[in-house]
Amino acid sequence: MKKEKDSILLTPINMSLHVPVYNARGRICGYDIGMRYYIGKMFMYSPLSDKKTEINNAMQWVCGMQESGYELVKGSLKVYDAPQTGCIEVYMLCDYIYRFRNFPFFNARARARRFWLKNQGEVSRNQRDKELMRRIYENTK
Repeated sequence: MKKEKDSILLTPINMSLHVPVYNARGRICGYDIGMRYYIGKMFMYSPLSDKKTEINNAMQWVCGMQESGYELVKGSLKVYDAPQTGCIEVYMLCDYIYRFRNFPFFNARARARRFWLKNQGEVSRNQRDKELMRRIYENTK
């Protein structure tokens, strides 16, 4: 379960249907749902501190996101320096795969379907928001 603080940063903009995952014997062992997130975060620095430290903190944060399963879309990581506000802004598009495994008495397909239905409303709302999509395109082009 994601922390509420981190979930604010994530904006789902695309979602795929559940896809079966097969084991070595050719049996379905689970289902995957791929989601694409737009992630933006701001790192503040004071005029007395070093800007390079915050840049290193931002890159460590990006590496931490990659280690936790978020795959960076090629060419989407953008780092902007805003000296008038004293911050470094990081924007990126990431793919994340949710895997639902089959367990006794728990159907992976049904859980994947419920997850897809639960999040599809937010994804479609974000896709219809023209201002949000324009801002995402500007920040990640």
